[in-house]
Amino acid sequence: MECKIAERDGQQLQVVYREFRIADAPGLIACIRDEYDSTYLKPDFYDPDFIVSGVEEGTFYFLLAEAEGKIVAALGLKLNPPYDTMCEWITGVVLKAYRRFGIMKVLFRMMLDKMAVMPGISAGYGFSVTYHDISQRAMGQLGFMPCGFLLSVLAIQNISHSYVRDGNRKHHHIIIVRRQEKEDAGTIYVLAEHESIARRVYDSLGVAVAIDSDFVPLYGESHCRVENDVGQASCTIWVEECGLDLAECIAAIESEYQGQNQTFNVFLNVSDERAVAAYQELRQLGYFFAGWRPISGQREIMVLHNPCGVPIDFAALSIAEAGEYLREYVATCYENRGNSYG
Repeated sequence: MECKIAERDGQQLQVVYREFRIADAPGLIACIRDEYDSTYLKPDFYDPDFIVSGVEEGTFYFLLAEAEGKIVAALGLKLNPPYDTMCEWITGVVLKAYRRFGIMKVLFRMMLDKMAVMPGISAGYGFSVTYHDISQRAMGQLGFMPCGFLLSVLAIQNISHSYVRDGNRKHHHIIIVRRQEKEDAGTIYVLAEHESIARRVYDSLGVAVAIDSDFVPLYGESHCRVENDVGQASCTIWVEECGLDLAECIAAIESEYQGQNQTFNVFLNVSDERAVAAYQELRQLGYFFAGWRPISGQREIMVLHNPCGVPIDFAALSIAEAGEYLREYVATCYENRGNSYG
């Protein structure tokens, strides 16, 4: 527990920063409702029993800020099996009336200290929205680096928030990462055209990587895992093993999920020697390179996106300076999708 004085425009506020207690679940939910009403993209977090059981089981860890007798801000960590060597930073919310006191900045630094002493963590992850760059900048000050995009994951018509809506039909996430224990990503299998961007991202993380661009034909069976968010019409396909039937597997998944404004993100295992061949198959199916989800476990992940019929306005995204080069690169891939580069 820490007690600090926060200040905004000459107004002082006594804030207590502490760990989550079982009785805090309603206060945490109130912070979520204050920002998102009933539209938060993780609907389970409106259930106090879900939050409490997750904390008790060690899936979630929360830090809270308390002032004037109530919870005014929260920040969480989530372990992510089967990639449970990484921590996802989640649910960073501040009551509107208590913004600009620097409360979230304190929570960020306390959470980084907490993560630093957790054993076996390869990296910390943030999936930051791109309709503002506040969290990108704050986490960038803590050493989190931009690595890729999860595009068109939030259906604007289904989400309420207090920030300016940009020119996109669906909102996007930028993947920001801080290396913790993992220092070597091993060999990744990446088409030669993306080698330079791979090296730039891994270098920014301080992680060694070997890159092999050789084409190894697909063989065997594909193993895919699917997560579809019906409310957001966003599907994530984990291609864990790349087989001869990859195109058929992806086509079958796409045919099953056809909501309005449906989009697809693929997490391709590029630690698989068949990844170059798999990437070429995916590009023919309408997917384009969207960056990396690196050092999350034993597998290294390339992100690809199929926008289907949903346009993307990259110029409208709010991206902190460290991620500008990545925005420009992925935008070029989007513009050239279906061609030899993309």
